[in-house]
Amino acid sequence: MMPIRFARKSLSRSARADGTRRNHVGQGATTTRPLHIESLECRQLMAADLSFDINQYASDRLLVQLRSEATLSNIIENIQGIVQADPIGESGWHQLSLSLGTDLPSALLQLQQLTDVITVSPDFRVNLSTTPNDPLYASQWPLSGSAGRIDAGQAWNYGTGSSIIVGVIDTGIDYNHPDLAANIWSNNREIPGNGIDDDGNGYRDDIRGWNFVGNNNNPMDDNGHGTHVAGTIGAVGNNGIGVTGVAWNVKLMPLKFLDSQGSGYLSDAVRAVDYARANGAKIINASFGGGGFSSAMQTAIQRFQQAGGIFVAAAGNEGANNATTASYPANYALPNVISVAASTSTNALASFSNYGSNVDIAAPGQNILSTLPGGRYGSLSGTSMAAPHVAGALALLWGQSPSLSATELISLVMSNTDSALVGKTIHGKLNLGKAATALRGASPDSKDSVAPFIQSARWNNRLEVIDSVILDFSEEMNIESVVGAISVSGPGGPISVSNIEKSSSDPTQVVVKLSGNNSTTGTYKIDVAATARDLAGNLLNQDGDNQPGEVQQDRFSSQTQWLPTTQVRSTYSSAQGVTLRDATLFRAGMTRVAIDIADAMTIENLSVELSINHTYASDLRVRLISPSGTAVTLVNRRGGSTDNLRLTLADTANRALAGVSSVLTGPYRAEQSLSTFRGQNARGRWTLEIADLATADSGVLNSAKLHITSTDTIRTASSASHGSAFYAAIWQMMDNLFRRHNSHPRNL
Repeated sequence: MMPIRFARKSLSRSARADGTRRNHVGQGATTTRPLHIESLECRQLMAADLSFDINQYASDRLLVQLRSEATLSNIIENIQGIVQADPIGESGWHQLSLSLGTDLPSALLQLQQLTDVITVSPDFRVNLSTTPNDPLYASQWPLSGSAGRIDAGQAWNYGTGSSIIVGVIDTGIDYNHPDLAANIWSNNREIPGNGIDDDGNGYRDDIRGWNFVGNNNNPMDDNGHGTHVAGTIGAVGNNGIGVTGVAWNVKLMPLKFLDSQGSGYLSDAVRAVDYARANGAKIINASFGGGGFSSAMQTAIQRFQQAGGIFVAAAGNEGANNATTASYPANYALPNVISVAASTSTNALASFSNYGSNVDIAAPGQNILSTLPGGRYGSLSGTSMAAPHVAGALALLWGQSPSLSATELISLVMSNTDSALVGKTIHGKLNLGKAATALRGASPDSKDSVAPFIQSARWNNRLEVIDSVILDFSEEMNIESVVGAISVSGPGGPISVSNIEKSSSDPTQVVVKLSGNNSTTGTYKIDVAATARDLAGNLLNQDGDNQPGEVQQDRFSSQTQWLPTTQVRSTYSSAQGVTLRDATLFRAGMTRVAIDIADAMTIENLSVELSINHTYASDLRVRLISPSGTAVTLVNRRGGSTDNLRLTLADTANRALAGVSSVLTGPYRAEQSLSTFRGQNARGRWTLEIADLATADSGVLNSAKLHITSTDTIRTASSASHGSAFYAAIWQMMDNLFRRHNSHPRNL
């Protein structure tokens, strides 16, 4: 079989990446072009705009970008209420901490007037919803734009898909890319590394697809084209980094048949189609094209059709009419082949795109932001970029309705398009939202797939008796499910609940009224099981991982300690299971975890409990920062090669951490005195800052707890809400984005 390579003036079947037009006269009324990767006009990296909810932001700080570091001291001295400035990555960004009671809008306006301030904004909060929190999502115009988009957000309200397998026949995929790794297909029938073809499919140790160029099990992308295509189909959605794919939870099967120069053999393309079919792929994306008719390829696609698969092909980048100048594989007249043209953000046909009466549909293909090898992101253009929008849409819809046949799914998509480009294509332009809505026959509820969580719990007392708890949910709940999920206990055991009802002033709040004389000294606790549901039936998602209803991770608990004196001792917990960012060769790995305290109390004593799993504990420096900006170093690289930290840090401990070289369990005095916080108001956002100062070893924050004893004379029960604290290790991400924006792309 003849090789597929870059375009030449001969009639050989070839694969190329330059997108130039090659017309060859063949038999009959049409001419043909050689095969090639369907790429790409623009290759610059795009600016990283973080996507936040503009209605939610921290009230105790601002983010500011300065022209000069020298202006910091002047700002702190001359603008009332700014108590501290901390750098955020590079490019002159800083976090300005405001003192309690400072009016944030007033401080923002004052900063805007300063000539040395480039930008100032609130620290917006990222929210879990069917709009992904991926920071580059706002730059993905086909998904988030107001014009030309495919209305993916409307479809995501019905669900973000399941693990439909999509074969990506291309230059390979960077399967280690942080935005793709979790969605890479894995062959669970194969035992890794044993050199045996365990599943008998003819390929040894094919754990994550196959490299048909090198005939080995490493389909790593050494060109960039395949990784970009894969990101559009299924970059991990709502993971807080980079971009999002059309289908958030798809499984991407890397099938490399084109080498680093975009050249390969038709025989390997045929083998890749057969591999995808034999290993469970439901959809194939073929962002290559040109060349003449191949009976071998047509037969392979027919075999895929008989197995119930859909073959999505780029229409070509020659600006030609495919009805008269054929481009294969897009021109194969098979019912499971979808030929895709490229549209622009104005719903026009892209200048380079092929079109015609045998091109099925158009999808966005100009200036498309997606993943690139090496953890990078960049923008490319071509029908290669249009086809994966359709492949991702098919995967999303099939995940929402797995019982559909391939024929039914194709009909659904083609019958629910935008009329733009009808005439240039058969069916117009892809509209994923319209197709998803038609699948259900009704308009989607914007909250249908958003799982609820509990934001806080407030313990109330009357005449020295704890009589109720108010639970503040993120949305209105099904009250019957909440009633069945709640249990309350006190020092003497279970406490009966007299009534559970929604607040008359705010239906997202649930009031739990307690029976009996609850005045005994000791600990009181309320638990809410993960079985609580919102009005749409979504289970509680307390840990924010988009997997609601997990028995342990998504339960909520809050407790208060009722003391025999006028003092109140309250415990406040962080989120659990926070992955710590590891250091790189050039900078520390920084993770910041927030602990929000709603109670206004004056601190008398404060102690800290830490549970961290980390190999080589001496890699870590841990600081605690109060809402007023006061920072105390808790642990500074103690423990030597000992693994893990299990510490209670209190000024009353007999031993000091200073000088400790190995054992890091038990009570110690912190590196700096916790009495520094004495007299401060506990209310606001506390920040636990964990810096990993050495590479290679990694870890997880299991939990962190603040125990605060108040000197307030009014005896008040205060809550400790497990699982409800919001955290985001966003600063390192912002740092990476700013550095990426200022870096230079490789010439792929």
